[in-house]
Amino acid sequence: MKCKNLHKYKRVNIGRKDTFHVFQCIECPHYLRPEVFVGKSARCIYCDSEFKIQPLHKKLVRIHCLDCTKSKNTKEEAALQDLLTKLKV
Repeated sequence: MKCKNLHKYKRVNIGRKDTFHVFQCIECPHYLRPEVFVGKSARCIYCDSEFKIQPLHKKLVRIHCLDCTKSKNTKEEAALQDLLTKLKV
């Protein structure tokens, strides 16, 4: 499948002796160098939402949004807090 505007990235290693990482779209033949990677818009691999790439994303193998990075406990606490806010408790 071809990407229209936003890409889903993964970090890949190219080269044999020296390791050189680039970010490759998983849906099309698009690549980005690490120097120009931060600040671009991308789609999350897991939830398909749009987000801005931050410096911490350079360490990830599969680039995903910060909402998908949260632990299960954090998501449950957020859902509980939303429920309490709706109930005005």
